Amino acid sequence: MKKLQSKKDKWTLSIGFMIALYFIVSMILDLPVPSMNKLVGKVFQPVGEPFSNMLESFQDQ
Repeated sequence: MKKLQSKKDKWTLSIGFMIALYFIVSMILDLPVPSMNKLVGKVFQPVGEPFSNMLESFQDQ
């Protein structure tokens, strides 16, 4: 592996390892892990809901 030179690269790698470690420990301990679809839905719901309502209002006209 190349020597990481910037702090941004080190932070990105560290965060990626922490996320992977979380999922590995969750699988080993048989903890409930949300699916990626639910996770993406929860993250983008505040943005997507007004857009969806706007599209529905155009369809009703």
